[in-house]
Amino acid sequence: MTPLLGWAAHLPRYRLARVDVGLRRGDRVVAAFDEDSTTMAVAAAADIPGARTANALYFATSTPAYAD
Repeated sequence: MTPLLGWAAHLPRYRLARVDVGLRRGDRVVAAFDEDSTTMAVAAAADIPGARTANALYFATSTPAYAD
């Protein structure tokens, strides 16, 4: 079995202030109008060293973009 060579995550740039959404701590991360989970997965994969020369690349998400 081949070992895991790398992983990455992507957090959207935009934030909602905690006071605007009624949170006690921290801000809420918000995707842009044209970002979905697939777009963010590709953005994260671009940051993995050696991803362009890998034999296989797998995407996983907790929120499928087109499940509806």
